[in-house]
Amino acid sequence: MADWSKLKVETARDRRIKRRERIKQEKKQKEALQKKRQIKIMVLSLGIVIILTSVIVILLGIFSTNKRKEISSIRQSCKITELSGKGEINKVKVGFFDNIEPDSVLQSGDSLRAKKDSVIKADFDNMSYFKLFSGGEIKLEDLSLIDSSDPENSGINIEMTLEKGALVVALPNIKGSFMLNTKFGILTPANNERCEFRVEDSKPIKESGSIKPLSIVVKAGKIIVKNEIGTKKIIVSAFQRSYFWEKEGQLFFTKPATFNPGMLKF
Repeated sequence: MADWSKLKVETARDRRIKRRERIKQEKKQKEALQKKRQIKIMVLSLGIVIILTSVIVILLGIFSTNKRKEISSIRQSCKITELSGKGEINKVKVGFFDNIEPDSVLQSGDSLRAKKDSVIKADFDNMSYFKLFSGGEIKLEDLSLIDSSDPENSGINIEMTLEKGALVVALPNIKGSFMLNTKFGILTPANNERCEFRVEDSKPIKESGSIKPLSIVVKAGKIIVKNEIGTKKIIVSAFQRSYFWEKEGQLFFTKPATFNPGMLKF
């Protein structure tokens, strides 16, 4: 027979207590779940902010780089401004010469040829220019900014190679550097001063024997003619002409003599 004294009868009060405990537990679970959701939202939001910030930084970097390149390309521009007769251009990485048109833009690595009875004039953005005469050929070795981080205040490196023929170079405003390579020597402006000169192939002279030297005539400023390592050089001043050539790896030249540049085409 059951011992009814040991049986516990659930009263209304017990049910209220259990209900309160259940509600309290459910509330705690809801609060915990809500906190987890808030943390997830915060993490997700933070991730989105980081991604957006990274994208903005990348876009600003690309814009800044493109702007520098745009300014750089403007300051590095070299364009054909005059074409009398016919000329040809070998664009860098193309590998063959093709007809050139006025307003063609030149860049580092391009080569130019002036056909018979033709003259090509190209202007740099710093007011410098060159003229290539009939039968002449040059290569634009380098046309680059000295300080690309501040293109507005930086200069331009201009390096050219005269393969053959006659070339006139005018440097009214040297903001940067200029160097002309030839088969016998290197030409640079003295003290980086403004200058204008003409260099060309010449017939043999008494001093050079059977070797055909190069002739340089300076119209303005001073030009240094030197060997590759700079151990031997001369300075040709305005209204002077000198001849220079190589023999057995040595640079030779004549003493600069007075000459009227008006006798030649500039």
